[in-house]
Amino acid sequence: MRGNMEARGLPWRLDFLVIVNSCLMLFYHSTGLNMLGVLGNGISAVMVAYLLIASISSGYTWTRYGILLAFLIASLGLTLMVNVGRTDPVDVLKFVSIFVAYLAGRISRQSLRIPWLSVVLLVGIPLLLLPFGSRIYYVSEGLGDLSFSYFMTRNAAVIYYTAVIFYLYSRLGRYSVPIQLLVAIAFGKIGAILGSVAAYIIWNVRFDIRAIALMAVGLIIGIVGFALGAFDRVFVVMGPLWSDLTNLGPERISQMDYGDIALRTGSSDVSGYFRIKHWYNIWDIYSKCDYFQIIFGYGPGQTKIISDMKLVPHNDYLRILCEFGVANFILFISIIIIALRNLESNVLKSIFSVYVIYSMFDNLIDNFTSILMLFGGAGLYAKHRVQPLTTRRATDPSAHTIQGINWR
Repeated sequence: MRGNMEARGLPWRLDFLVIVNSCLMLFYHSTGLNMLGVLGNGISAVMVAYLLIASISSGYTWTRYGILLAFLIASLGLTLMVNVGRTDPVDVLKFVSIFVAYLAGRISRQSLRIPWLSVVLLVGIPLLLLPFGSRIYYVSEGLGDLSFSYFMTRNAAVIYYTAVIFYLYSRLGRYSVPIQLLVAIAFGKIGAILGSVAAYIIWNVRFDIRAIALMAVGLIIGIVGFALGAFDRVFVVMGPLWSDLTNLGPERISQMDYGDIALRTGSSDVSGYFRIKHWYNIWDIYSKCDYFQIIFGYGPGQTKIISDMKLVPHNDYLRILCEFGVANFILFISIIIIALRNLESNVLKSIFSVYVIYSMFDNLIDNFTSILMLFGGAGLYAKHRVQPLTTRRATDPSAHTIQGINWR
């Protein structure tokens, strides 16, 4: 029965949807026309609506994930009812897209044979405007001399290419892990580097020749990166922050002035302190609200309104908890656990876990194309039951197996 339901699945390609969305973003970022921004959001909404309708009309989806869907519809519906007039539709779209992408991946008829044209476009589209600078996102101190025309920040760039590497696992195989680590080091993002290392250790540390070889490659990459100064910011930012967290605590840090912080650390890079201050402020507001808002949140998109800094928190978990409430937060954790448990390859689990860990330090839910590739790709790889990498030949002559991946 499961086979019949999956055979009637969605005739869609994840890379095609991402490329269409990427082209729209490219046009918007290169021209600054608000009309293109609205058009891009509208087409993204249509994509999510199409995948949602297809998913909830699938017998397989209700058979396997009916309880999850029922709770999602009920909890999100109540959150929207409670927060009428305090809801950003775009933020609702981002949250729903996480679940929709994964469920659509589970019922898609797409194979894992990713065309090389898609590979080139997924990697290359965001870089097309790089030599020309950006008319929308001006160079800021945090970006140094590098301005991405496609990405608003380097964090967005790191998670996008992490998602691309995850999606292209059927092409990259075991090389996905060192490539992803190289990307994190190249962009110099502390959270991405630490997340990459932690994710690999969690899923791959064991005593066999393959794991030792990958660890050796990671060590070599780390040594080269250290020699080139890629980790300088780690010591500048993390050293003083760790000392103040252990000696003073987050409450005292939240009361500090940025001028005092700069004097204490001897650096103008106070991004770590900024996060602590912002998180503490939002948590303080949320923890003091009534039980109804604790359960259903302040409303999608409201953290940038209720917080002192008028920004969303650089932490997806805190953001979803405060904006959507405990009920939807539990569902968010649930879909992450479901995605991880159904990935049989430790390489895939490692790269997906970079998102899981890195989401504690940044607004990754804002990156729609990355979410599509991560959760949609997780659904596809779970459906195809990708095994851990192996050199054994397939016993079935009708199956095309490379590096443990069945492309049939």
